[in-house]
Amino acid sequence: MKRCSRCGQTLLAEAFYPDPSRRLGLSSYCRDCNRETKRIRYLEQREDVLARRKLYDQDHGAARRSYNHAYYETHRQESIDRMAAWQRAHPDRCVARQRNRRNRVRSNTPPALSDVTPVSWQNLIDAFGGRCFYCGGEGRLEMDHVIPVSRGGRHVLANLVPACGTCNKRKHNAQPLAFLVRQVRLA
Repeated sequence: MKRCSRCGQTLLAEAFYPDPSRRLGLSSYCRDCNRETKRIRYLEQREDVLARRKLYDQDHGAARRSYNHAYYETHRQESIDRMAAWQRAHPDRCVARQRNRRNRVRSNTPPALSDVTPVSWQNLIDAFGGRCFYCGGEGRLEMDHVIPVSRGGRHVLANLVPACGTCNKRKHNAQPLAFLVRQVRLA
């Protein structure tokens, strides 16, 4: 048992960080107080920390990128194996990463401007008679951005049309007119 010199609570030794320079080998603040102290110090010095970090990146960024690239080239298979093992061990986090990436792609539309809801999407499908905008086929329909998000289009109802999976994949990130011309040539 040890008493925290900041909050005054008497806690188990596990509640303190190890500190070999101290008499008992434990820090004088408990872990919670230690974290809080560091958080407050960071908030007080935040602007200085960010400025120093930016300067360091300007001075050392190219060298660090070069080193990382060289390391990856010499340890490529190890890196691939390590990432594959991580993905097998954390399938739920992989799905979350993919979802976050998709959301980042769509995030060029501020949430306040996006009017896409499940109800509005269903109303749009009904307005097109439950058919694909491009081929007129029925079946499972996907959201297709008329102006692709990757080309600056927004994730709003006015930029969406229902498309069958085949047309949506064929269109990829083409503009609609270019896609329709290509479809006519293939037919």
